[in-house]
Amino acid sequence: MALTQRDAERFWRKVQRGNLDECWPWKASRTNAGYGQFGVQGKVVGAHRVAYCLHYGVWPDAARHTCNNPVCCNPRHIIDPTAPRRAPISHLQPMHSQSRHNDAEIRQMRELYARGKATQAQLAQQYGATQPWIGQVVRGECRKKAGGPITAFGRGRRAA
Repeated sequence: MALTQRDAERFWRKVQRGNLDECWPWKASRTNAGYGQFGVQGKVVGAHRVAYCLHYGVWPDAARHTCNNPVCCNPRHIIDPTAPRRAPISHLQPMHSQSRHNDAEIRQMRELYARGKATQAQLAQQYGATQPWIGQVVRGECRKKAGGPITAFGRGRRAA
């Protein structure tokens, strides 16, 4: 099953993402057994299977939670026991598989910083990220394809 960018955006809005080692609970419809379910391409599928597909770029033959939490959609907690270990594929989706922020949020961060409306520290607090990572984002060192103004301001940039 091929997922579109719109499918991915709609899917991640229904997941409460946290730190990479935490469970990311599904916030929408669930089966009687407690598994998240997501409607895509006229079918209802397991939310954890969608998370796996978005992270690795392939639909799993089987999907199992290593955390034993049926609502978890953290792709790091989901494996396909029938497949070899896979590396994440970040370039297939608008949001890096390990990121909590979609492209629109990245653009918004860059806009706020470029216009002097927020410092890197303020953006880090607002978006639940670290200041060094925000610095990499606004300078275009990561997530460059997300768009928005790339700023090369030095240390100590102050918000207006």
